[in-house]
Amino acid sequence: MQITPQRFPLHMYNYWVTEYRFKTAVNYEKPESGVVYISPDDPLFIVQTHSFQDMDGSIRDWNTYLSIELTNQEPSEEGDTEEQASKFPFTFFIEMYGMFKVAEEFPENGISHLVETTGPSLLYSAAREFIVATTGHSPRHPIFLPTVSFYTPPNSEPEPVRELEPPEKEVEAHEVEKPHRPTRKIKVKKKTES
Repeated sequence: MQITPQRFPLHMYNYWVTEYRFKTAVNYEKPESGVVYISPDDPLFIVQTHSFQDMDGSIRDWNTYLSIELTNQEPSEEGDTEEQASKFPFTFFIEMYGMFKVAEEFPENGISHLVETTGPSLLYSAAREFIVATTGHSPRHPIFLPTVSFYTPPNSEPEPVRELEPPEKEVEAHEVEKPHRPTRKIKVKKKTES
């Protein structure tokens, strides 16, 4: 079936990676299936995001911050990490910012919800490709980020996790001064069997 793409009311006109760390795990044993799966609700997989209005722009100019982190097993109580098997073949941390413009015809009372839902989704997709490309050039299998949803019902407040500090380094593409706002950690609800 052929479809005609429709114009979306949110335009991402720039994004950049401000930090990326990647490390291959030493004590990792490949599963028999050969497939590495990250569960979205795994406590070792941490996604944080927040969106904020551009300080120098109009009500239709927004920025979105996204960080994704995958860690491995925490050290045992004895502190012996050498003998522990790593859960994942890699650990990584990626931090990204995106710049967005909301269409003039979009109603003002829905702007923040549009950006807070769609902005992180677009950045998350870009991060997925970045991580696949990096992990694909390593001695282990590439890692694909799990599919997640950033949707929250309109007029619901996300649970605050912690406040983010402004980045310590300057960003070349655009200097953004962020107000301190709580981030939200994505929680995926499990279906209950009936």
